[in-house]
Amino acid sequence: MSKFNDYTAVAKVLHWLMAILIMAELGIAYLFLASETAILTPFQGALYYLHFNIGFSILILFIIRVFWRLTHKTPAYSESFHKEEINFVHYGHVALYVLIGYMVLTGILRYNIHSGDFHYFDIITIPAIIHTHNQTLYSIIAISHNLCGTLLCAMVAVHIAMAVRHHLIDKNDIMFRMLPRFFRKH
Repeated sequence: MSKFNDYTAVAKVLHWLMAILIMAELGIAYLFLASETAILTPFQGALYYLHFNIGFSILILFIIRVFWRLTHKTPAYSESFHKEEINFVHYGHVALYVLIGYMVLTGILRYNIHSGDFHYFDIITIPAIIHTHNQTLYSIIAISHNLCGTLLCAMVAVHIAMAVRHHLIDKNDIMFRMLPRFFRKH
């Protein structure tokens, strides 16, 4: 197995915090379908509360992560990687960032149109960035938010599949660049 440079500890923490929150967020979003049945109806309000607050937490981490990514170099790839493969990885990461950013933006707009100001964990009030109750605009944003969620699920699946492929098929250590050091063989 070839050796690779690691991402910084901060990059790893941001990556895994966002990964956990995004997976939770997507799971909660799919529970909304079940909350329309009698089984989960009593929990519908709690699901929405979690969804909105986790979404805003993702926004905070996303801003920090983009800043960190722009101010810190990505670790170098092994010489065994072809330029096309490195480009594929780069544009895959760009697509993930765009989808996450778009997802959060449409979620905020959707919330603002429906409910106005946002109360982050009932502690901080975030003023609405759009002041309208236009149902047509709400529907367009809601549909694009939901479609983006589906695309994000697909991109996350591809991201995970590629990491596993690199480890199991290509037999390289690139997956370990983003894992804590205790996952490594000594």
